[in-house]
Amino acid sequence: MFSELMQCSRTEVAQQNEWRDTISQYKRAASKREDRRDARDERWQLEDQRVTEAMLGLLREQTDTLRRLVDVLQERKQDDRAPLQHIYNGLHPPPSPIAPSPRIPKTRGGRLRANNQSTPADCSNSRRLSFPKF
Repeated sequence: MFSELMQCSRTEVAQQNEWRDTISQYKRAASKREDRRDARDERWQLEDQRVTEAMLGLLREQTDTLRRLVDVLQERKQDDRAPLQHIYNGLHPPPSPIAPSPRIPKTRGGRLRANNQSTPADCSNSRRLSFPKF
């Protein structure tokens, strides 16, 4: 009986050792997966930082360009105003408040209407103008 108990005990010890090895292998594999995941996440984070820094740099450049353009436009606006004010202040007479209006075509119901004046295309070849001879 004692030998049978010892046999069972050895079997249990062997099974426990096998179980420990299996658990150890599982933990090593899980640790490797976690390490790979951490490394991948770190690479992605570094890539995200690089992209963000590049975008911020581009936005800074564009903002600087826009600021310079606004400054140039403001300078031009000030430069354009100075001669106009100087001219208006006395070197030339002020412009007339009544400006001639451009000719607006006559319409009927929103459509253009032909005028009664003839054009060279309307004249036939049978009509010829006579000029006095000198």
